[in-house]
Amino acid sequence: MKTAAHIGFLAAVWTAVAPVCANDGFYERAGEGWFWYEDPPSIPHEAPPEVSVEAPVQVAVAAPAESPAEPPGPPPLSAAWLKTALPEYRMRAIEEPSQENVRAYLYLQRVTLDKSTEFARMVKTVTIGDPYLDEIACQPSANYATHTLSRSRDGNTAEVLGQVARRVGLFFFFASDCDLCDAQAEVLEILERNHGFAVKAVSLDGRPLEGGRYPGYATDRGQACRFACAVATCRSKPARNLGPDDEARSSMR
Repeated sequence: MKTAAHIGFLAAVWTAVAPVCANDGFYERAGEGWFWYEDPPSIPHEAPPEVSVEAPVQVAVAAPAESPAEPPGPPPLSAAWLKTALPEYRMRAIEEPSQENVRAYLYLQRVTLDKSTEFARMVKTVTIGDPYLDEIACQPSANYATHTLSRSRDGNTAEVLGQVARRVGLFFFFASDCDLCDAQAEVLEILERNHGFAVKAVSLDGRPLEGGRYPGYATDRGQACRFACAVATCRSKPARNLGPDDEARSSMR
């Protein structure tokens, strides 16, 4: 009787439990063993919305202004370089006259002299035969040609002086104790005699020259102050106002 009751009880329990076990699938997954815990299924996470990040605005920064480069100096041993360096080396040799300093200066001086000699030689080469540069074309070296040219120049000079003498005259202000005045009076007499200049002598101290030239002189009456001169020879225009007995009236007023 007890056995039958037990069997009946087990049948009833199995009838109640079987649907649950069937739904749970425990028996179907018997290979998994007694480790019933499993990680829950992963839930897909939604990706966070993308946030647009604007690119940073680049601000142009001006580069610092560079200082202008110093112009290169003249090449060593050139004329421009020697013009500056030679005085410096000379002063260094004078202030500190060691063998090195003096030798350096003398070498630079030697270079400078060589350049000068080469320049002078080239100048001579270029000017020879060039009528516009050769001085011999203006002043011949032969004696006969030199005399001929001198006579021609003297004739032209005399002609020009004659034309000037017809247009202007000369006031000769002198002092009796002036040695140079007596020498100048001799030159004025040549101009007067050879070229026709009218010369009016005016004595500043009222006395004649020691050599006796220009005895018909006039005494200064303020004419020297008017001409703003002391002892001198002044030009005056026109020449017809300078007669020997004129007493320097017309052009001196």
